[in-house]
Amino acid sequence: MDTTLSRKGIVLTIHKDKMRADIHINNPSLSKKEILAIIKELLNSQQIRFGFQAENLKRALQTPVTTTPFVIAQGRAPKIGQPPRIEKLINFHSTKKVFQKSDHDRVNYKEIIRFNIVEKGTPLVRIIPSQPGKPGKNIFGEEIPPPPIPDKIPVRLGKNVAFDKNDPHLIVACEAGLATFSETGKVDVFTTFKVDGNVDLDTGNIRFPGKVIINGDVKSGFVVEARGDVIIHGSVEDALVESDRDIIIYRGFSGGGKGRLQAGRDIQVAFARNGKLFAKRDILFEVELITSQCRADRTIKSSDGRIVGGKTEAMESIQIRSAGSEEEVRTILIVGQKESLNDERNTWQEKVRQYKAEFEENKKIIYELVVKKLDNRISEEELNQLDEYQQLQEELKEKLTQAETQLAEIMQKYEKLKKVFVRINGIVYPNVEVHIGESTWLSKEKTHYISLHEKDDRIRIIRI
Repeated sequence: MDTTLSRKGIVLTIHKDKMRADIHINNPSLSKKEILAIIKELLNSQQIRFGFQAENLKRALQTPVTTTPFVIAQGRAPKIGQPPRIEKLINFHSTKKVFQKSDHDRVNYKEIIRFNIVEKGTPLVRIIPSQPGKPGKNIFGEEIPPPPIPDKIPVRLGKNVAFDKNDPHLIVACEAGLATFSETGKVDVFTTFKVDGNVDLDTGNIRFPGKVIINGDVKSGFVVEARGDVIIHGSVEDALVESDRDIIIYRGFSGGGKGRLQAGRDIQVAFARNGKLFAKRDILFEVELITSQCRADRTIKSSDGRIVGGKTEAMESIQIRSAGSEEEVRTILIVGQKESLNDERNTWQEKVRQYKAEFEENKKIIYELVVKKLDNRISEEELNQLDEYQQLQEELKEKLTQAETQLAEIMQKYEKLKKVFVRINGIVYPNVEVHIGESTWLSKEKTHYISLHEKDDRIRIIRI
């Protein structure tokens, strides 16, 4: 309930919330001096000491009688604080298709931009800490505390995300992948990209820094690129599929001359026709390789499959059921070719030589600067140079170690070349060429169950 006091026609009203006091002047016989004295007495009697509104009083004194009360004292309400909130640093939910444009401003409908595919270390969400409120005061000078604010962080950590080591309010991706933000405030980075249907105009090309699983087909002219495995439950038409790891295709690959499979490790495929297949390790197939170009850095193998036409090349071995066809289609099988291996060896030998030379030259410079430092003759600029050269030396050491490791692996491959072979556990038809090292053998008649290897610059055939 409001409190009301009156002196000689001047009425003071104190609101029940203690945040405001009003004055009503309705005695025209009082002078300004008398009015001021009465108002002061009323305020002091009630111990009103905060929020005095001098301008309101000044305007009120211009008219002896006021028809309505005016505010003589006004409290200050507490300022409400802000709870913790988040700032999304990427577009987590890009539902609208955004297509890339070429240099000539033509839209490429196969290239759909996916904003929420991120690299490791990408900032995802920033938490803006709560801001405390400020207390207020009522007209009696009493402090009014601000209302409490929730301090619960409005976000949860899911898979492959964490707070940044240098910023406790920043959430970053721990792995490359697909970043999502759920309705419940959970942040995840998924390292597998799943396509429930086909790769076509609805999905566009797929370029992903993790694993890709496709439950349908990859249609002609489209691209699938992944750093992880690519698993395709359907078939691949005349398309490009690249993976830094394995490619697995359950229903086969039917290229039209432009299609290509390229794997950083193995390729597993039911069959391949008119396509190109390149694997850094093995190519494994079930049924057949027909008029295709295939190359594997280790083995091409099938327990029941055949190779007809095309050129099939492996560094260590080719192991199949049959080669060629009744129509005597020219079929080329190659193992143990050193040309590409020679190029790799020469490249890494040159890198080892280069890094060693740079390491030794850098070592001399560091030695001279260290001597100057020990003799207290080194300048500030030279101190900075010493740090830079020492850091460079560590980098060179790491590069040299990596290059020597690569060279050692290549030399191991040379040792394996001594044991390369082609094994055909069924029929070899006429017009099948087998190249082992520098030697060549041509099948002129139907042959069964043979293993071929090179000895004394000739291809030797062993019945199996």
